[in-house]
Amino acid sequence: MALAIINLIFPISVVLALGAVSRRRGWITESGVAAIKNIVGKILLPLILFNAMFTAEYSASAVVVILVVFLGFLLALGAGILLAKAFPQFGKYLPVLITTCESGMLGYPLIAMLFGVEGQQAFAMADLPHTAFFFTVALTFLRVTDGHSPAAGEIVRGMFSAAPFDGMLLGMALGLAGMDELLARTPLWETYVTAVDFITAPTTVLVLLFLGYSLSFRKEAMRPVIATSLLRLAVMGVVAALCVFSVFQIVAYDRVQMFAVVLVFLLPPSFSIPIFSELKGSEEYVSTTISFSTVLTLIAFVVMAAFALT
Repeated sequence: MALAIINLIFPISVVLALGAVSRRRGWITESGVAAIKNIVGKILLPLILFNAMFTAEYSASAVVVILVVFLGFLLALGAGILLAKAFPQFGKYLPVLITTCESGMLGYPLIAMLFGVEGQQAFAMADLPHTAFFFTVALTFLRVTDGHSPAAGEIVRGMFSAAPFDGMLLGMALGLAGMDELLARTPLWETYVTAVDFITAPTTVLVLLFLGYSLSFRKEAMRPVIATSLLRLAVMGVVAALCVFSVFQIVAYDRVQMFAVVLVFLLPPSFSIPIFSELKGSEEYVSTTISFSTVLTLIAFVVMAAFALT
């Protein structure tokens, strides 16, 4: 088991280090990082989400997972709002830092390292409610926090203009229609699987390069960042435990699905927060919290991997 964990940690560490060195040496520029984000966010991630939803098994247990996880994120948001009142010095963006998660850029590559395509399919059932939560509840909360009053039409347009959401929706529609089963009966199925594997193979490396490049910590700003990240870990850990307990009180225990639900709550805050919010003087606090939480997520993932690989 120790060797399996080392084999998992070593490539992650190497690529993160390469990302950090690339920033120091100027091997990757800001425009290069923007290109990496576009490639992952607009090409690779939509395809991963499409394939995960297209090949997923839709059942009563999947519905239970989706509903329970969505309620879990609502519970986490409520906890975040209460914590923002208890710790006003951390600012008004604390609830979204406590609640949202980077399931797309980080969740799918990580779960694939443990369970491959089966893990991505299970993770899709936990990610679907988060995606719906982010583009409706969390995004509305962000806009209100920025001082705006978004209309329902604006929220819907924002949801359907996101390539990952469109990929997920299309994959689900075709999967529910049984198109995956029809394709699996033809010689084209192997071609499809090979193409998806080939195209999405660089995803993990590109994401880790981006993370290594983006990790930045300024000593003076770390106190609220560390406190926020630890509060997030505590809240999400409790919510994850409640969700896992609730799901498997209703449906039969599934080991891969259990790890998928736990992982979705242990991921760092969404990398999209700075994109969808004006932040208004909280840019450093928010971005550094995301970076530090990413480090905590990788540590938690190693611990989780130790259990998954036993």
